[in-house]
Amino acid sequence: MAYLGTKPTDAVLETDDITDGVVTSAKISDGTITSTDINYPLTTFSSTGIDDNATSTAITIDSSENIGIGTTSPVSLGSNITTVEITGGSTIRQGGIYLSNSDKSVKSYIYGSNTATNLGTETNIPLVLVTNNTERMRIDSSGNLLVGTTSTTGQGGFIFQPNLDDGAGRLIFDRASTTASSLVIDFENGDTRVGNISYDNSSTSYNTSSDYRLKENVVEIEDATTRLKQLKPKKFNFIINPNKTVDGFLAHEVSDIVPEAITGEKDAVDADGNPIYQGIDQSKLVPLLTAALQEEIAKREALEARVAALEAA
Repeated sequence: MAYLGTKPTDAVLETDDITDGVVTSAKISDGTITSTDINYPLTTFSSTGIDDNATSTAITIDSSENIGIGTTSPVSLGSNITTVEITGGSTIRQGGIYLSNSDKSVKSYIYGSNTATNLGTETNIPLVLVTNNTERMRIDSSGNLLVGTTSTTGQGGFIFQPNLDDGAGRLIFDRASTTASSLVIDFENGDTRVGNISYDNSSTSYNTSSDYRLKENVVEIEDATTRLKQLKPKKFNFIINPNKTVDGFLAHEVSDIVPEAITGEKDAVDADGNPIYQGIDQSKLVPLLTAALQEEIAKREALEARVAALEAA
């Protein structure tokens, strides 16, 4: 004998109502159970924990043991993958899972819509990602992203703090106090390092590739003073900040003299006519400045030697 829900007092589901292990009909106080109401063959089933007041099938278990809630045809994610599908009640709402403790003081959820999948908490608790039973990342209740650490004062990971009082986000790398140099950002091209950012206990280094083994056709810089004289340093302010005057260059005026210092093209625009602005890496001017200075030092030293010779005569 099998019962669906609590055994009713005025109706009994008898073995005569079961054909080949499938419930076909059973009279109860206010209705009839038919084979369309139960999508999985029942042989022995008794439960007081499921209460379905719906007028149609609420839960389906198919022959591959996939479970559907809100659907009679649960999706399969592939061979040997048992799937639970929760379907929403409209075309703009997906299913969801809501988690809480007994008094609902701690609540979290996952649900979807036609615009996003939402994973979150309703209460003051973090969202934590764990692998191999070890915490790897969390978003705390203030929206800080913590990787490799569990607090904004933690060490050994990095922290992203959005929407600070200056309106910007901040990326923090922290470590235990040491005099060693730590590499925190690595730039690679085809798995080959082309630059990095590192720091020690007192300073930060912004490094670009410079090893001699990466270079060829190495020659001295000639006529550096002539090229240097073509540069046109300016004083100016940026339009967005009219009250701050700075020293610098106009990018297009440098591009023919030290082209590797400039990115972009003069007066470039995108397909909609919006400006694509040029940029400058002023550190790329240092080799030319150094070579020009050395030329001038050599001239001065030659002149000093001539003066010394004349004075000694």
